[in-house]
Amino acid sequence: MSLGRFLTRCLLQTAILEQSLEQFDIELCMQDMTTLSYLNEPGVLWNLKCRYVLDAIYTYTGSILIAVNPFARLPHLYGPHMMEQYRGRDLGELSPHVYAIADAAYRQMRSEAKSQSILVRSLFNLYTKLSL
Repeated sequence: MSLGRFLTRCLLQTAILEQSLEQFDIELCMQDMTTLSYLNEPGVLWNLKCRYVLDAIYTYTGSILIAVNPFARLPHLYGPHMMEQYRGRDLGELSPHVYAIADAAYRQMRSEAKSQSILVRSLFNLYTKLSL
């Protein structure tokens, strides 16, 4: 995809997401995007935006965790109290969180005696590289 097409697509997606905050309701936002009625680009973007404006920055897509950087501190999402909540729980049992992924990988490593990998990818870094 060319840089111009990528930037045009980003601008169009931003325009789609520019909606008033009043219409976002946590009950309408899906924790796991595999449960969306319409699994298409506008549906995925709307769901991520819906969760983001409600400070729910983590969203599952099956066993994949998507994190939208809030560019702000969210102390209620981190700390020993949150780690303890996710310890020993299955993915999807609680709301999406990076601690759930880490705990699941650790438990799987212990039970199967095999190494585990966690891939962290940043679209922001990609966008920064493309806009230079």
